[in-house]
Amino acid sequence: MSNTTTYLVYTNAAEGRDDEFNTWYDTVHIPEILAMFPSVVSAKRFSAADPAAEHAYLAMYEIEGDADATIRAIGKAMMSGELTTTDSMDAPRSARAVWVAR
Repeated sequence: MSNTTTYLVYTNAAEGRDDEFNTWYDTVHIPEILAMFPSVVSAKRFSAADPAAEHAYLAMYEIEGDADATIRAIGKAMMSGELTTTDSMDAPRSARAVWVAR
């Protein structure tokens, strides 16, 4: 069994703010995550192929080691302002899932 966890974050931009949201996610958020949390070894983003999908975007993070601790630390950093946040994300409609490699 691998010690790698895949952390999925499903998101949407606030109405009419997709460009701003995607710029923040790609140029601010992911670089901050990768710089601040060495256990996050990779990050990729995807756009939904189906325009009627519940979430327009997916971020996939690969975490090595204690994923629960890393995910808690990311949440704490977001809440404290240590990680840059944006109001261009429709946060109430976001969702998360954690998958463990077999």
